[in-house]
Amino acid sequence: MDEGPPRYQELTARIGSDHVSVCASQRDLLAAIAEAETFCRWEDDGCRDMAHWVSTRLGITVTQAGRWVRAARALGLLPHIDRAFAAGELCLDKVLELARFATPATDAALARWARRSSVTVIRNRADKENRASVDETKDIHARRCVSWWRADEGKAMGLSAYLPAESGAEVVRALDLIAADLPECPDDEPSDDDVFGGIGDPTRAERRRADALVMLASQTLAADADKGRAMVVIHAPLADLLSPDGRGIGVDGGGVVHPEVARRMCCDARIQTVIENGDGLPVGIGRVSRTIPGWLRRLLIERDGGCTFPGCSATRYLDGHHIQWWTDGGPTCLDNLTLTCGFHHRLVHEGNWTVRLDERQRAEWFRPDGTRYEAGSATTRGPTRSPPPDAAGSEGSERDDPSEEVLTEEAGSLEALGLTLFVPSDPSERNGDVRDEEPRAFAGAAF
Repeated sequence: MDEGPPRYQELTARIGSDHVSVCASQRDLLAAIAEAETFCRWEDDGCRDMAHWVSTRLGITVTQAGRWVRAARALGLLPHIDRAFAAGELCLDKVLELARFATPATDAALARWARRSSVTVIRNRADKENRASVDETKDIHARRCVSWWRADEGKAMGLSAYLPAESGAEVVRALDLIAADLPECPDDEPSDDDVFGGIGDPTRAERRRADALVMLASQTLAADADKGRAMVVIHAPLADLLSPDGRGIGVDGGGVVHPEVARRMCCDARIQTVIENGDGLPVGIGRVSRTIPGWLRRLLIERDGGCTFPGCSATRYLDGHHIQWWTDGGPTCLDNLTLTCGFHHRLVHEGNWTVRLDERQRAEWFRPDGTRYEAGSATTRGPTRSPPPDAAGSEGSERDDPSEEVLTEEAGSLEALGLTLFVPSDPSERNGDVRDEEPRAFAGAAF
């Protein structure tokens, strides 16, 4: 077996010897902590206990300091584990886990077992050995919480949860099940970082769990019988909505999205116009209109059957995408629409992908560089990107939704009038619910 060049062998030997030295120093540190605790002087230094004292002295978290103090106390009763630690045969991480459940009676056997076991295996055994008491279980349940906050100057949202183990397992299992069924996105192919994770970067599995969480929320909104309560609302001034250099657009309840994100949401939503005066105060409100009416959605679902992205099997929670956007004069008719799942709809608006229909109304997808995308790993060279054919609005135009004509007319004059688009997303329609409903007014909306 080739052991590598001399320098590599030298470094390998040095890493091993340095590790032994580090372990020995860490063992001496824990021994010093155990002895210092016997003086009970932490209160004189303004600390509430030994863990707090270690935390303030060494600059580590109180939780980590507590683990060190517990291990320091235990090592005095565990000579076999203590000697293995000093010799570098057991690392600090293993010792911290062993200290959670080792006893003088199991010390020797555990020292031998831990040498050939990973930290994860030792931690799992420690978790099982340290069964929570009934009072601890109640306390954990009482501390359950979910919190969220605005991040990146309102452009993102952070989420944090603390759940009992059994509840957390349900959440993780649900997210993993949904993530496994999510459509594949060609711009999210696996990489080396998806195995080990980059510094500060989520792995592919973590990204898909985030998508699964959003899908879970969409399912809940879609199942709500009160469509007004289940809406997500954005307030989009027309000038910002139409301009590629428009300002950020506010989401009801806080947060800001890029105009292109708002345009994606407007592809398939209920839209209401609000007339504002020069001071930005609402002075009038128009009727609610759907960009894609129910009868047309039924035809669209009948034709496409599901997301038209090559290889995508999504058939629920679909968006109707305007190939030529309606504010650019694109009609709301079958020749100018295609079904997409949320992931692939995002590719078009935020990822610069292109989709168009051929002469048989079959969707063709193109990468940002103009390469036609086919199902599977291979791509074939197709025609470069171009605007949808002029015929996109010719056939079937006689069946255009009357409300769309109103929207198109308004789009041409709203900028001069200083109007605002009021755009709530309607997840129930993305669930294949194509029943015709009279759009309801948005009572209590803040403008």
